Amino acid sequence: MPHSTTAALALACFAALAYVAATAPLLANRSSGVPGRTPLLIGALAALLHAAVVVSDWFAHGGLSSSFFDAVSLTALIVVVVTLLYQYSQRLAALLAPVYISAAICVALAAGFGHYSPINAESPGMLTHVITAITGYGLLCLAALYALVLSSAERGLRKGRQGPWLSALPALDSLEQHLFSLLLATWLTIGVSIVTGMLYVDNLLQQHLLHKTVFTLVSWITLAALLLGRHFYGWRGRTAVRWTLIAFVLLALGFLGSKFVLDVVLNRV
Repeated sequence: MPHSTTAALALACFAALAYVAATAPLLANRSSGVPGRTPLLIGALAALLHAAVVVSDWFAHGGLSSSFFDAVSLTALIVVVVTLLYQYSQRLAALLAPVYISAAICVALAAGFGHYSPINAESPGMLTHVITAITGYGLLCLAALYALVLSSAERGLRKGRQGPWLSALPALDSLEQHLFSLLLATWLTIGVSIVTGMLYVDNLLQQHLLHKTVFTLVSWITLAALLLGRHFYGWRGRTAVRWTLIAFVLLALGFLGSKFVLDVVLNRV
């Protein structure tokens, strides 16, 4: 059963429509790699509506929900916000369209199929753990998308065939620099989540959390290896893309794997 209030459902519909509206000018002007103000402003409005959905449900139920669709929706919101902030330093139309469409789908699914599953975040330390865990996953989602854009640009450059968006991208060195800056922020955020989890989660190594702990640690170590490889050996290009996607898949398995099985496959309510 959907848990959203009528107000939250209405806000979710408006948010999804706003994301679609923000995507339209990007698709209509695919020859430009730099988005104009319109998709950025509409996207910011959509993000505000999306945030209002989360806040509305938070107040209605007394806390955040950890169910699969709600977790995915909150992650999508974080990705949108970080992507919009990134546009101030490097405007990339190739990032905005998939981020907006994904967010529209996520907020709609959460409103229609989400159910409330409370997160126990009563202490400040536990709340820090929850926030950094979700933020870290959102940052790694964006890094994975960035890596795919980098891979497409590199492949197009080698073959001499680039689409309108990719041909307008910044230099590969600039893309790589932004990717590794994002990966460093991701690694630090996940590191804080791991430390606060060890300090404030009593049952971190029990069976229902063990796989999350293991996958998160392995993903974090993978990111550390990639950052060290970049610093000492100059790793870049396909190596950076490959390791970024591996870290993303590992964290996705830990962060959302069990939620998907319980909430979607087994239809737990």
